Order: sequence, then C-alpha cells, then structure tokens
Amino acid sequence: ANGQKIKYTLTETAAPEGYYLDTTDKTSKSDLTLAEGTATDAGTFTNTPLRTFTINKTYSHNWEYPFTGKEYPMPGVRLALYVKEDGSYALVTDENDAPVEATTGSLGDATFTGLENREYVVVEVSIPQEGHPLFTEDYRYMTPAGDGKEYLADTDLMQDDGSLPGTLSADDLKGLNYVTLEENKFTNGNEYTTSFSDTLKNEVHWAQLRIDKFKMDDADKDGKDERVSVNYAQFDLYM
Repeated sequence: ANGQKIKYTLTETAAPEGYYLDTTDKTSKSDLTLAEGTATDAGTFTNTPLRTFTINKTYSHNWEYPFTGKEYPMPGVRLALYVKEDGSYALVTDENDAPVEATTGSLGDATFTGLENREYVVVEVSIPQEGHPLFTEDYRYMTPAGDGKEYLADTDLMQDDGSLPGTLSADDLKGLNYVTLEENKFTNGNEYTTSFSDTLKNEVHWAQLRIDKFKMDDADKDGKDERVSVNYAQFDLYM
C-alpha cells in the first residue's frame, strides 16, 4: 500500500485430529511483487502424526523363568513420562501443569497418548507396597530387572515433598527401570504405524538354604570320630 510492499505471515492455529501443530510461521518473500489476482507460495505446513506408547509391566520368578519363560502381569505400577530436552529428560506435564503419569491395569498395561515426534522415556516410579489392595508376597521380594536398578520413588532424586523430579539426567536413568520411545520412529518392522509398545520387567529373587544335620559318634577303631546323619530334624527360619 502507498508504494510499500506488504509482508504477510501465516500461522497454523489448529492441527487435524491425530496430528500436532507445525508452529513455524510462514512469511511471504519480501522481494516478491504481487499483482492483483495473483498468488505466491509462502511455505508448507507439515503436520506430524501423534503417537501412542503402551507399557506392558511384567515380572518373573528367577528360579522358574529359565525353565518355563513364564512372566506375570503387574497391576498397580506407577509410571511417569519424560521427554528429552537438551541432553536431559524433562517431566511431561498436562495443560494444568500436572505430571503425566499412568498406573498399570489388571493386565499390567498402561498407555500414553498424544506423543509428538520426540524421544520419550517411561520410568517406573513405584510398585504396590504392603497394605495396598494389589500387594502380593511376590511384590515383597521384587526388584527391577537388571543390576543396580531402583524404583524412582526409592531414590534421592525424588523431591522432599515426595513429588517427581522435574528433570532426569542420562546418568540418573542408568540406575532406573525405564523404556524409550525413539524420535522419528514410525515403523514396526516394515509397516508404518503410530502405535508402539515395550515391556518393563521385574524379578522375584530367591535363595536356597541347605542344612546338613549330623552327630559325631565316639572314635572308631582308627581313632577318628564318625559323622552320622540325623534325619527328620526341624528348624525355624527367621528374617
């Protein structure tokens, strides 16, 4: 207008269902002269589909698993969602700034939805403790699978008020039980998909205690005491 070139900026305000916004503004070229009734390409808005991530929470008995491969579902497990930002992982929050968490159902599964094309980790926060309606004796002797792994709630990473930490470092994650949804992942095998799943495993440990009960008889003809087994002895085991 008045001999001055007009600069237009286009902003996407809503994405199609199942996709998230392209937040990059598109600006028309400043050196482009528009004649009446003409059009120009200001750029392309690209909407990336949102993804879902289902966690299957299972446990196995260490004494049984090598022979049967059997795993059991874990209901009542608390999980938290973190997203990678600048080399660390930030707690994901909803529109009310509440942490995005999930608790596994009766089949041991929980699903996080509406995930953008970024790297996410799902961290095991805690499992049902004694007094919880879902607590079983298996849970008493259970730990995350793998050496040196802990529940997030049992670490000093938790806030003083018991709330989740706002960020986790890559080193923090090494000591936790977690699974990862990678950035740019849109295939499962050779098929395109936006739905992914992974398994978080725990182990029930066991120990076997063997006791040999015997008595020593008087020395035999060679002058050696004789060791005689004693059967049907009873013992009490204390913890």
